[in-house]
Amino acid sequence: MPLPEITEDKISSLASGTSLTKGYSYFHNGSVVKLWIENGAYKAHVEGSELYTVTISEKKGDLQADCTCPYDWGGACKHIVAAMLAIVHDKAIKKHKKNTEDIKTLIENVDAGRLKTFLFEILSGDAALMEDFKIFAKGKKETANTSEKYKKEILSQFNKLKGIEYYYDDYHDSYEHPISNILDEFSETAEKYASQGNYKETIKIYQGICDACIESLRNERLEDFYDDIHYAAEQAVDSMSDHIRNLSLSINDKKPYLDYLLQAYNTFLNKEVFRAVFPKVINTTEEADYVLGKHIDLIPPIILNLLIVKGEPESVSSFGEKHYKEHPEMAVPLSAFYLKRNMRDKAIATAEKAVEILQGKGRDFHFGFPLSDHLKELREFLDGCYRPENDYAKILENLIMLIFEERGIVYYKKLKKVIKTEEENETIIERLEKLLNDDYDLLFKIYSIEDDYERMLKLAKKSIHFDVFNLIVKKLRDRYPGECFELYKKKINTFVEDVKKRDAYHQAAYWLKLMKEIPGTQDKFRKYIEHLREKYRRRPAFIDEIRGI
Repeated sequence: MPLPEITEDKISSLASGTSLTKGYSYFHNGSVVKLWIENGAYKAHVEGSELYTVTISEKKGDLQADCTCPYDWGGACKHIVAAMLAIVHDKAIKKHKKNTEDIKTLIENVDAGRLKTFLFEILSGDAALMEDFKIFAKGKKETANTSEKYKKEILSQFNKLKGIEYYYDDYHDSYEHPISNILDEFSETAEKYASQGNYKETIKIYQGICDACIESLRNERLEDFYDDIHYAAEQAVDSMSDHIRNLSLSINDKKPYLDYLLQAYNTFLNKEVFRAVFPKVINTTEEADYVLGKHIDLIPPIILNLLIVKGEPESVSSFGEKHYKEHPEMAVPLSAFYLKRNMRDKAIATAEKAVEILQGKGRDFHFGFPLSDHLKELREFLDGCYRPENDYAKILENLIMLIFEERGIVYYKKLKKVIKTEEENETIIERLEKLLNDDYDLLFKIYSIEDDYERMLKLAKKSIHFDVFNLIVKKLRDRYPGECFELYKKKINTFVEDVKKRDAYHQAAYWLKLMKEIPGTQDKFRKYIEHLREKYRRRPAFIDEIRGI
């Protein structure tokens, strides 16, 4: 499988400001202790509170990054950021990419007979590679395996599981995720078939996963794994729909798949996953009629999408207006439907009302959490609908709320293009400072766009104990070298005095290296290092860390 393409721009788009700055610190500190390529994926060991494993691969054309750390706050964690930066800058990785290109030329120039002999020798000595080759050789042709066979194989492994306490490591506060460990092998095989265009085989595997999970939910012996199994079933159904969409099928050939999804819908307690499933697989009036004709009690958002597929304006409007206030997320497709039919005012009014309802539900999107997807979609829809000549104030307010709720600098860049006067610009910055409060990462990005160095200096003083501080000083050090030097001095003095561990000293040494780069402060830096060596001469670990700086 191809290795994913990774750039620093892509890294920035995957991580929040805090994870990004911490990831850069981890990378520059040398926390990525091992980096290698395995089974078509990048893998890395990154030192944090413990040693974490990062895996970066490409699945279904998208970059997928996983880490064994417990981070679950949205976006890539700091360990993934550090690993990606290591990939971008690693000489061995760059050499591997070049070698890959060279291999293509070598293969074209090798005699077919010799190539077959070489391939046989390689495959006969590697069982895993042999299985991959079998999938490759099969092409688009299905195997004799059935979804029932895959289901039985999975159940056999589930039945061998021990009690959940066996998979916890209390010392490291970690969990092995045995359900994922079992099912990842099957889903990886499914995606290998998909890469060959063998979508029917892929679907059978995901159906086997889903059926095994559904049956296991009724198994009392596995009740401790209930949440993991239920989540895996949802993921399997979603993956099934992705690959059903890839098939060009007549309505009669698609009916068995639609029947299965409807059966799964009835089985699942949580119907939310099917909001995304049915729109992916139902594309024609005939298909929508077939599903609606089953008279299953589908949730309103799914019914609305089916009516939109049928293309009956009166049915869409009457049903949508009846239900969207109870299900405001329905306003996303409903508003788009109105706009498509040149009903712009109706589309805007519907989206605005839904935003009002969602905000009134009292959900807390502050503190840097990602915005509700539906609210984000509605605001972005409105941003596309509003016209500067008629809706200028609404455009500004909508973008300000996107910045505040989504914490995305991209919205500030859009806002910057719209603002008409410097006075208005200043008023908006002052408002954002109050809204964003201690989101120093985002404020730093805003000040950078504005080239507002005075505000950056004030922010550096406030953020001295946060990771973004290093980035701010890097931006300021040519303009305010003395102030930056004193800020680092304050940061390091406080840190070294309070913390007495080897890891902490390693961190302090990294800050000293950054401090050393401040122009025009070499003499002050030399005296400061001498001061530290004298003051902490009884801390050999610290003296060892700063040796040579």
